[in-house]
Amino acid sequence: MESQFSKLILGTVQLGMPYGVGRWANELMPEATAFSILDAAWDSGITTLDTSSNYGVAEERIAKFMRLNPSKNFDLISKVKSQNTVSTHKLSCFDDWQRTSPLLKIESKKSLSLLLHNENDVNSELTVEAIQQFQARGLFSSWGVSIYSAAAALKAAEIGSCQIVQLPFGVLNQTFRDNGVCDILRQHNKIIHARSIFTKGLLFAKNTGLASASTEVLEAIEFIESLSKKEGLTLMQYAINFVKSFDEINSILIGVDTPKQLNEIVESMDRPNTNFELNMLSDYIKRLAPDDVRPEKWK
Repeated sequence: MESQFSKLILGTVQLGMPYGVGRWANELMPEATAFSILDAAWDSGITTLDTSSNYGVAEERIAKFMRLNPSKNFDLISKVKSQNTVSTHKLSCFDDWQRTSPLLKIESKKSLSLLLHNENDVNSELTVEAIQQFQARGLFSSWGVSIYSAAAALKAAEIGSCQIVQLPFGVLNQTFRDNGVCDILRQHNKIIHARSIFTKGLLFAKNTGLASASTEVLEAIEFIESLSKKEGLTLMQYAINFVKSFDEINSILIGVDTPKQLNEIVESMDRPNTNFELNMLSDYIKRLAPDDVRPEKWK
């Protein structure tokens, strides 16, 4: 399916709350820094933002920025999480979202899409019917789901109105390529967004001193780093180019701490495709314990 979204999508969790293992792991990014990152994103051709009401003040900051800069009319993707109940009260999450989301009030946005943040919601006929009804009312142009499991991805593939599937994919976590899920989603004309491409900073554990990274993961990172040096790339550039090399991935979701990081990523997108030793790399990564590289373990 042809995608309206930019190849790179800026994830905004860092803009709204302490997150990850980098500069803003333990404190809120200043608003001025958040705005400078949004400016840099737009100026570099990143026209899509991924956010959520669960990302602290991210949505409020996006709304304020776009009010101050109406010509920067981003495509916006937000998320809604159900209350995990079996009654109709579960659907109040959509009413709450409609009542409280600052994104709905942004007149300059190019489009708004909504994802189910809880992958289990894609199995609920009640929830799917509700999100379809809200879409029919014109509150957003498309909907999808953020998934962790193959089962949820395959369920999303069966739902015709579900257009977007956001899944973890990266050099340390190639599960959805290896198990054929990406191919199946593409066959069903889904737009695939790769997220957690750095496994929430785990890829940089050697430099950040992440104590909980296993010996096996650190050895894998050293191996990947050796491949990146062979290609004349930084570890970050290598990781970005790895994901970019897969045609089934429509967009790549990135999160950054500074405009400088963002510019480094954008510059890496302009490089020719790297000669990835995919078979050797895949075999090496398969030695890792699945829980060591599953992004839900790094929330």
